[in-house]
Amino acid sequence: MKRLFLIIVSLISILSLLASCTANDAWQDDFYTTGTIYSWNGTAFVPLGTGGGGTNDHSALINLDYASAGHTGFEPAILYPGNPLQYLDGTGNFSIPAGGGGGTGNVTSNANITDHSVTRGDGGALGIQDSGVTIDDTDNLNTNGGDVTGFDVNATNDLNAGNNLDVTDDADIGGNLEVTTWAIIGDNLTVGDNLTVTGTITEGGNGVLNTGDVDDTPVNGATTDPISSNWAYDHINEYATGSTFPVSPWTGEMFLHSPTGRKILYTYSGTVWQPIISIGSMTLYVDKTDGTDDRDHHGTGVDASAFKTVQYAIDTIPSTIGGNVTIYINAETYSESLTIGGINTGASSITIIGTLTLHDNITMDGNGVQGTTSTQASIHEHGMTLNHYQNQLLKFTSGSNNGLYRIIDSNSNDAGTANIILCGRALTAQPLTNDTASVYDWGTIITSISISGMHSVKLQDLAFSHSNYVVSFSDSCQGCDLTRVSIAGSSNYGLFVGNNSIVGAATSNPEVIVKVSGVIGIQVTAGSSAYFMGLKVVSATWWQVQCDTNSFIFLAGGCVLDGTNKAPHGFFLQSAISNCWAPDVYNFIRNCNYGVYATFGAEVSNTAYNSYTNNNTNESAVAASYSYID
Repeated sequence: MKRLFLIIVSLISILSLLASCTANDAWQDDFYTTGTIYSWNGTAFVPLGTGGGGTNDHSALINLDYASAGHTGFEPAILYPGNPLQYLDGTGNFSIPAGGGGGTGNVTSNANITDHSVTRGDGGALGIQDSGVTIDDTDNLNTNGGDVTGFDVNATNDLNAGNNLDVTDDADIGGNLEVTTWAIIGDNLTVGDNLTVTGTITEGGNGVLNTGDVDDTPVNGATTDPISSNWAYDHINEYATGSTFPVSPWTGEMFLHSPTGRKILYTYSGTVWQPIISIGSMTLYVDKTDGTDDRDHHGTGVDASAFKTVQYAIDTIPSTIGGNVTIYINAETYSESLTIGGINTGASSITIIGTLTLHDNITMDGNGVQGTTSTQASIHEHGMTLNHYQNQLLKFTSGSNNGLYRIIDSNSNDAGTANIILCGRALTAQPLTNDTASVYDWGTIITSISISGMHSVKLQDLAFSHSNYVVSFSDSCQGCDLTRVSIAGSSNYGLFVGNNSIVGAATSNPEVIVKVSGVIGIQVTAGSSAYFMGLKVVSATWWQVQCDTNSFIFLAGGCVLDGTNKAPHGFFLQSAISNCWAPDVYNFIRNCNYGVYATFGAEVSNTAYNSYTNNNTNESAVAASYSYID
């Protein structure tokens, strides 16, 4: 009986417990397990079954209508050995929700996270924080001031490293690469678009800015692949360009200044725009009366479009030129002592051209002389006063000699033979009756010019007038020329060629006239060379032409050295060599004490091509100094 009593008591306790669960703790679709899974149907627990081997079979719970019971959010559903607590969501699915619970899996924190930012762990209670690195909706990466470091970097679009970029191996950027401080690429760098590095870039492999093929024939400005192999042209054209300089430039900014007639690349130093290189040829204009020295809008044409001063035009030329430079100067008097130096001309040249002014037009009233050996060329014309045209320029404007220029040596009057005598080589043909010509004087007059260390500077149709060193070439000038230039001086040197300079060539420097009342008309010295054809030098106090100190001078083609009032020497050589040559008309040396004088081992050859008139002594070589005249 006692054992039966205990059994009855146990059954009563179990029933009481079930009754308690049913009444107080169960709701529809709730779960209960004692080895078998039960579900509360609103009235009683209904067994759902057991899994094999005693493991609970959860599949039976998948389709239960949890949402219909009006429950929201996640509720604990089941816990079994070796697995975390499973939750049943509002759709009847089991899942483990993200930390914080509630909702559809969004992660929340106490502070807002920047849109597009990459999150990172912070080791704190929240577990994540804003990194400051962003990836936008088109997958562009921006470090916003941080460094980019890695083995390989491969960005399909743009990569912006606000500070440093350090890539151990390859960096392959499909769009733009912008680095604020420095970039180190261990192997290959490929940038499909623009590369901007404010600091330095070190690249251990092959740097590729554009992966397109290079064409075999350069095509300036090519816009389709294959890209132009004229890289310099295309690269320059990537810079900002215009006829007006930027108003607020930044230090180091590059600008392609491109007004009419010139393209010059400039860089901003922080205080001024400095020219770097010209692109193609340059044409500049100078007008003293109407011009203005302003780079933005002047120097582009005549009159009001011109520069005001010649030196300003010269200073506009960059230190390296990519084509020929021509400066046109209006017919006025410019009180300027010009200097040119420090310009890399390369294969190009700088030509400064003045303006000739018309003096008279002539129609020949008789046949003239073509010129040969000791007879100068001449034209026949009446109606002149004696030497009215002397030391001016004559230009043939018709006939077989059309276009030829010659310096006028002298002219007679109607009482004489009425001829105009010309310096220089023989004419193309004999001037004939009714041929026409014009007489010009130099309209552009400049005080002086000093050319130092330059190649290929050419002076044309210019007059210079000064007291000392009127025109000077020094410090290894090479390939410089004078064409139709008048040089006048009242003191030491009219034309100076020194310090290993070379002026002219065998057929250059035509129609140059030097009129000086000072010591020396032309001096060639210190290992230099000069070549003249059609030269005229008049009225030097001491020497018409002096060549000394291991230098060389070449006189050919009707040069005239006129001492006028018995200058001591027409042609003075000291420790130098000279060659006198006459392809057709001789050189004329007259009115000097010594026509040719050689000393200190000097040598003058081919003096047979000289014609001497009214000299006290035509030739003299100091034998004691081993000088020689041939």
